[in-house]
Amino acid sequence: MAHFHYLGIMTNYRCTAACRHCLYCSSPAWQNGYLTPQKAEEISSLLHSDGVREVHIGGGEPFLDFEGLCALVQALGRHHIGIQYIETNAYWCYDHHRAAEKLRRLKSLGVDYLMVSCDPFHAEFVPLRRVIQFIQWCQEADMGFFVWKEQYLHRLLESGLSLDRPHTRAQLEQALGKDYIRQTAAEYGLGMNGRALNILEEYGTPQPIENLLTPTPCPSLTKLQDGHVDLEGMFLPGNCTGIALAMDKVIREEAHETYPLYHLLSTQGLAGLYDFAVVGQGFSPAASYPSRCAFCFALRAFLSKNGSYPELYPAEFYDNRFYKRS
Repeated sequence: MAHFHYLGIMTNYRCTAACRHCLYCSSPAWQNGYLTPQKAEEISSLLHSDGVREVHIGGGEPFLDFEGLCALVQALGRHHIGIQYIETNAYWCYDHHRAAEKLRRLKSLGVDYLMVSCDPFHAEFVPLRRVIQFIQWCQEADMGFFVWKEQYLHRLLESGLSLDRPHTRAQLEQALGKDYIRQTAAEYGLGMNGRALNILEEYGTPQPIENLLTPTPCPSLTKLQDGHVDLEGMFLPGNCTGIALAMDKVIREEAHETYPLYHLLSTQGLAGLYDFAVVGQGFSPAASYPSRCAFCFALRAFLSKNGSYPELYPAEFYDNRFYKRS
């Protein structure tokens, strides 16, 4: 049986933001799927049976379906699974009365801690005023909270940027410096995957593929102890997005028999996946990539378009990396 060190539940992939660093390529372009009450009960029961006693809740943006969020909280409570915190970008903190009702409802269900995201990447989509009001209204409701990361809240407040609208890259460069994207990514210590690969491709150093092709198993896949369970009950390994495995198979340690590409990456590494894609499927690589993860993404995106591999999931992940704000 698998045992998890750190586990989150993803209520959805859709989000009001499409942040540059998003590991899951969340955006407004995703379909409106949300964790159903039935699936919440099923996942909670499965996690309880494996000994999981605490999770955090994230997305996407969990507050996009508040009733669905409450149903998940209730399901976890029935199975004696505690909630460390619920993540949000505070987009919903524009009406004091409605926000206060949400906070009171969550507290009545036993939730006592929320996390709000605040950084230059979120500032492109969420007005800073929403974060400030989130803090004020949580304090009024006696709801515990923390800001991830608080250093950016102070920096943005001191920048002179308007609090009442999102900001373009050009506006943020003028206020924070031309290098704010690279600097923020470095300060975050990002595992450059998902949409953050775009940052890596802009600022990273291209490397010839022969330098990247090693038979070393992918470290994110060799031990499935950290990650998220999504709205369909699929397990997403911590730092390797675009690959998912049915949670029950992970718990029973049956993933190797079910998912051939996962098996290749977790035993033969990038070299094994490359040989499979080139010899078997006709993949033609670029001359260079900025990292092994970028090379792996290119291989998996090709295979996702040209075959049927259940672990290359969700399919929209490979389409939403290049979300453009209208």
